[in-house]
Amino acid sequence: RNRQQLFSLYNGINWLDAFYTNGSPAAPRSSIGVFAPNITYNAGLTTFNNNPADYAAFYRTEVRLFSGDDLDITTADATGWPGFGYYQPVRCAITALPFETNFCVGQGKIFANNGVAVAKPWTDMAKQAILPSWQWAKTGAATVSVGFDFSRAWYGGTSVQLAGSLAAGASTTVKLYQTKLPITAASRLDLVYKGRAAGASSTRLALYFSDNLAAPEYLDVPAIADTLWASQTFALGAYANRELAIVGVQATSASAVAAYRLHLGQLKIYNGTAPVVAPRANFAATATTVLTGQPVTFANSSTNATSYAWVLLGATPASSTAVHATATYATAGTYAATLQATGPGGQNALTRTAYITVLTAPLKFIVPASRY
Repeated sequence: RNRQQLFSLYNGINWLDAFYTNGSPAAPRSSIGVFAPNITYNAGLTTFNNNPADYAAFYRTEVRLFSGDDLDITTADATGWPGFGYYQPVRCAITALPFETNFCVGQGKIFANNGVAVAKPWTDMAKQAILPSWQWAKTGAATVSVGFDFSRAWYGGTSVQLAGSLAAGASTTVKLYQTKLPITAASRLDLVYKGRAAGASSTRLALYFSDNLAAPEYLDVPAIADTLWASQTFALGAYANRELAIVGVQATSASAVAAYRLHLGQLKIYNGTAPVVAPRANFAATATTVLTGQPVTFANSSTNATSYAWVLLGATPASSTAVHATATYATAGTYAATLQATGPGGQNALTRTAYITVLTAPLKFIVPASRY
């Protein structure tokens, strides 16, 4: 039995159509419960079970389950699996301000804090952010792709990346979040991003309001160097007394762009000034048992902080103000580590006692070559 066929066409027939009158998503006959959707990861289309490092295939298969064979909910898969999203529309969960996301899926190959990353495979679903409502909903030029990038992040392990090329006058629009947010004269939108510059208006935010979904309002995102994360605040007062229904982003350029790239690291929408939240210190070492002289990195996962102070007794260096601290220990023993995180909302410290165990590195013997 091919279990993958549960999420595919069978002899050209889509079995899901039987649960809808004339196959129409608007006329369901019954509710549907999805049991063991994990089989779509490891029952025919991917080798994720045999290759845990193939994270891209894992997420691509998840997108296919809900968005169809073309990985895009905006187009109908006429000859392939349409995805559950074709039948079940997105339901809005973002209905009040403030709203904030850092696009973190809850795991990664790096851990980034304020854009500074350290290599560290990790998984922590408590750190998963509110992810885009559609994965993915893309219209316009097919030459720009969208997905999660595991090599760049503002906080956590992922960002949303748009990448590809643009012909002169072409554009690609990606709808990210469905919302029901009342906008006031004091509303603001903060965006943290980085991208390969393609012109002053190569990237625009696309804001759709419920009173005119066919005509989005566009906000130009300033171009920056690809090596930098930038923060931009947009005043939304011009749209007061309207309901924000969709937040999207558009790649566009008047001239041809061979290599367009944009990374979205954080999005906030709020009224007045940005909420001031007390920082919370947190960290984890890349290893808690090391040998003398072996470097250990302390990955900083603190939130709502802008500066840091490390105290690493017995280590070299014994203190640091880096986002992620790296140190070595010369003497065997057990050591504590302390991090103080400071931000607009105050200070918070965390001490992990008896945290690092250091063992004496074995001696290296050099055996001279035989003379005979």
